[in-house]
Amino acid sequence: MKCEECGEREASVHYTEIKDDQVREMHLCEQCAAKKGFTVSGSEGSGIGTPNLLAGMAEEAQGEAAEGESPLRCERCGLTYARFKSSGRLGCAECYEAFRAPLVPLLRRIHGSRRHTGKIPRQAGEEHRRAREIRNLKDRLDAAVLREEYEEAARLRDEIHRLEEGEEA
Repeated sequence: MKCEECGEREASVHYTEIKDDQVREMHLCEQCAAKKGFTVSGSEGSGIGTPNLLAGMAEEAQGEAAEGESPLRCERCGLTYARFKSSGRLGCAECYEAFRAPLVPLLRRIHGSRRHTGKIPRQAGEEHRRAREIRNLKDRLDAAVLREEYEEAARLRDEIHRLEEGEEA
């Protein structure tokens, strides 16, 4: 795939941003990515990586703690939220619960939803795919009702009923 900016070199930096339910993708070569402010990971470990990206998004999503406010800390491993913001790495599984309040908006920004759906492994089968599709349709149904889009809500309700009865959409 060619770089979208220069159209000459191969794209090696792929950036996806989800904002307000809009997905924007950029495919750039290293030189054009650097010009746009994206750094490419080097041997020293700097650049765009999951920890650095999470740290930057966490910093942006959550302002500094107000004076006198006790910092968030995981009881199990002792990691503070400020330390997570600087490293982009959680210390243990219990950090997800300890930092739940600031992590939910961060995950919503990353995934476009507060629930990570991921991909379904092939061996998981049809039943798992159908259950996930029903869950997604129910989320869309709730949103349609909140927006008072009742015709869309009725269509989604009917589609959910079809899937629950085992019919294909």
